[in-house]
Amino acid sequence: MFIKYDEYDLLELFLSEPISLTDNLGDGEVRYVKSGENEFQLAINIYAYQLKCTISLLYQKKDIFFSSFENVTSLIKKGNTLEVLSGKGKLLAIEFTEDFIISIENE
Repeated sequence: MFIKYDEYDLLELFLSEPISLTDNLGDGEVRYVKSGENEFQLAINIYAYQLKCTISLLYQKKDIFFSSFENVTSLIKKGNTLEVLSGKGKLLAIEFTEDFIISIENE
C-alpha cells in the first residue's frame, strides 16, 4: 500500500518541485514547501510507503504548527484545498489562500 496523490496537483498548489528526503525521488519520501504572504511557510513531508505525512507551518522561520498523520491513504486537491484522507475519512484540509488555513477534522 502507498499514499495516492497526483504529483501535478501538488506542483500546482505548492508551485515547486518535490524535494527528496533521502536523495532518491523514487523511494516515495518527499517534501513540498510553499511560502505564503507575511512570512508564512507551509511544508508537507510525504512518506508514501509508510502511509504517513507530516504538516508544518512556520511564521518568520519559527514553528507555529506541526502534526503527524498515520494511515494516510490519499491526498486530494479540491480547488485551492488539499485534503489528507485516511480509510476513516478526512483527517485534515489545507486551504491555500494568501496565507494558509489548516482545518483538522475530528475523528
